[in-house]
Amino acid sequence: MKAYPGKLWFGALLLLSVISVLARTIQASTTFSTTSPADQLNGIDSDSNPTSLPNVTPIIKPRKITPDVQWDSYSLIVRGQRVFIYSGEFHTFRLPVPSLWPDILQKVKAAGFNAISVYTHMAQINPSRGVVDFNGYRALQPLFDAAKESGLWIILRPGPYINAETSAGGISHWITTEIAGQPRSNDTDYREAWQDYIAGIIKVTAPNQISSGGPVIGKSIVL
Repeated sequence: MKAYPGKLWFGALLLLSVISVLARTIQASTTFSTTSPADQLNGIDSDSNPTSLPNVTPIIKPRKITPDVQWDSYSLIVRGQRVFIYSGEFHTFRLPVPSLWPDILQKVKAAGFNAISVYTHMAQINPSRGVVDFNGYRALQPLFDAAKESGLWIILRPGPYINAETSAGGISHWITTEIAGQPRSNDTDYREAWQDYIAGIIKVTAPNQISSGGPVIGKSIVL
């Protein structure tokens, strides 16, 4: 079959047009905000000309949940800006010296991360029934302060089950020996056993959530 130059040129131009459209679509769908947590906390946008992703209605509605942190099928949306989370893991109970935490978090930030994921250890914070202790190396406020100063978001993971190669997965030993119900179940006495611990976590975390100007953008509770 004889090929005509005019048809070849038309086909080539059509192919280039398709490639151009695809390239623009890919670029638009992979561009995220580079604004740091510290800048966002202060209302500063460091993107001079950010490219927005397609407008998509977030999965959650800002009713009782803070509108400061939402998400859709593309990314988290922090204070109206799309943010791709690059998170390192930091467990304060493995380095029980709060004065050393700022140095670690500054290095995490310098390594290119914008968040840290933090386990809290129930067995240390709630070592016996009715005792919830956030003093000394168990304190979370020094961590929150260091993260905010370093420009890192925090995703808090208080368990009470954290695994993390800890005895009983971090669940307080008094629970495994004193309650009749099955741990990590819906048994009433097990649910009652972790109430004080989680209530304590909520109390110290609430003033440090993004909605209050802090670095905490999420919590993950695993029973």
